Amino acid sequence: MERHQLSAAFPDMPDEDFQDLLESIKTHGQREPITTYENKILDGWHRFRACLQLDINPAFHEFDGARLLRAATAHAGTLR
Repeated sequence: MERHQLSAAFPDMPDEDFQDLLESIKTHGQREPITTYENKILDGWHRFRACLQLDINPAFHEFDGARLLRAATAHAGTLR
C-alpha cells in the first residue's frame, strides 16, 4: 500500500523510535488501526511498516471525515 501525500509531508520517525515501535507492536500487538484515505495510508505509515516487518496483518480503517466533523462541531459549540 502507498503512503498518502499528506502523510508523506511529515518526516519519518528516527530509527531508534521505530525500533521502539517495533518492540511495542511485537509485545502488545497493533493497538491503533492504520487510517487510509483514497486507498493510501493517511495515518500510521510507521505502524504499517512495523507490522509488515513483524509479519503481522495490519488493521485498517478508512477515513470518512465524520469524526473530524463531530470534533469541530463540538469545539465550535464550546465557543458560543
